[in-house]
Amino acid sequence: RRLSLCAAALAVQTKWTEFFGYITSLSSRAPPGHELIGLRVVFELLAALPDQCGDMYLRVDDQQRQDFLGILNGFVPDVLRFLSEAWTPQVSANEDCARALLGCLANWVKDCHVEAV
Repeated sequence: RRLSLCAAALAVQTKWTEFFGYITSLSSRAPPGHELIGLRVVFELLAALPDQCGDMYLRVDDQQRQDFLGILNGFVPDVLRFLSEAWTPQVSANEDCARALLGCLANWVKDCHVEAV
């Protein structure tokens, strides 16, 4: 979790716009038999992004914080689609993985602009 928070803090500070493709590609790089661990890492990294963007202890100015929140808001549909597709019987049966996915979803809904459907 700490590594995810550090990576997310760096993303906010550098306004990393390509985070989504890179982070989600990590799930396909997990060694055979460790796919759920790879997915859990992806969920934790994605969850940390809106969390760190709103963290007032992170030393960035308000404009930079707002700029990155705008970047995050642009990725809301992609993140929601990714999480929806990732919710498989294997993920829902694994308590740690399911908790990480739902925590990620909660952070994005809480901190980003999610359109009502």
